[in-house]
Amino acid sequence: DNLFSLSHSMSNISSEIPFILKDKKILKKWMEVPVFVVANGPSLDANIQFLKCNQDRIIILACGTAISSLYKSGINADIYVATERVDVVPKSLLGIDPAYLKKTIFLSTDVVHPDCHSFFEKIALMLKADEAMYALLQANTNIPSLYQGITHVNPLVGNIGLSMPLHLGFKNIYLVGLDNGFKSQDHHHSRYSLYYGDDGKPKEEFKYMVLAQGDDIVSANFGGDIKTNKLFSSSISMLEAVIKLFPDANIFNCSDGAKITGAKPLYINGINLSEKSIMNKNDLLNSIIDEMSAPIAVSKEKIDIFFDRPFFDYFMEKLKDEWRSVPETRFSLIQMMQKQTDYLNSIADSQQRHISYVLSGTLNSIYAMISTSAYSVDDEKMAIEIVKKQVPLIIEFFDIMKETYKRGLDYVQGRHL
Repeated sequence: DNLFSLSHSMSNISSEIPFILKDKKILKKWMEVPVFVVANGPSLDANIQFLKCNQDRIIILACGTAISSLYKSGINADIYVATERVDVVPKSLLGIDPAYLKKTIFLSTDVVHPDCHSFFEKIALMLKADEAMYALLQANTNIPSLYQGITHVNPLVGNIGLSMPLHLGFKNIYLVGLDNGFKSQDHHHSRYSLYYGDDGKPKEEFKYMVLAQGDDIVSANFGGDIKTNKLFSSSISMLEAVIKLFPDANIFNCSDGAKITGAKPLYINGINLSEKSIMNKNDLLNSIIDEMSAPIAVSKEKIDIFFDRPFFDYFMEKLKDEWRSVPETRFSLIQMMQKQTDYLNSIADSQQRHISYVLSGTLNSIYAMISTSAYSVDDEKMAIEIVKKQVPLIIEFFDIMKETYKRGLDYVQGRHL
């Protein structure tokens, strides 16, 4: 996953796509413009008509697959955001008229899949501040001091939907269809979305997806409770965290979904836009690309030097050498894995800190598997023997990681196999 992020970022930078510059905000005259962040939750269906009637007076920002719901409803999305790095994102756009997308500005992060570019004429990205490429650039260049980093864009696309306009400087933001839950298992997304057929019934292939399941109960935005799950709950936490970072912004939650602390509950029919004149949005939207953004001037050859394959190989060989002598007790085994984790923590403070991003999840998964094996039986000697039998596979995996890392700047998801 982190190699995908590195290669996607490298591809996006090499394509000379403009990135939002540090401390650049929209002009003061546009900060109060209402931005409607439209996600694809079930309550979007009840608010479609309001968006359709008022689309010339507001900025409409579509989160991920919500753009398909807006397209089907005859509503123009001014901005489209995506946060996932997999090629499902560009593939989800294939059913939309190319002329429709050409009028929409695409905003995302540097790790988004490079295939997204071909659908849009106007694109700007932000550096995702908690990724391997940002760590690499921070340790070796002054680029993070020149370009805007963005946080709180995960785990779901609604998170970047709120974080992006806040980082751009908008002050009045309305959340629509950002439900983070549902009241009925059969109505987990907007019925206008690609998850439903023309008959309004959920398509069989999406019926049991993660975001259609929910066993947790949380407080609802307009009172009562709503069904949710761990992923939605994590999204809510991140939404609440980013709201705290922008205390001067007014965030209104118009979604009939989960409560979001810091966002004021507001029924959409209580919003009066009749006094707002029809907007000429072009100047505002074009300024994001033309005045707030610029390509990042760094070559792939330069990044390749910072990538430091020799150090990665050295570290893999060190781990392999240690695993060739498995300790004879569980306690010593855990100590060895802790020592290797400490190596990674030291790397996180070094010039090669991006490597700690690349390896942390992988090593934690391996160590969790080994720990499970070590405690799978009561007899300690037998348990250690079970671990020893896994060592050839562990060493082989480290060798595979060495070979994979060599391609780490050309490891675009979907083309990597």
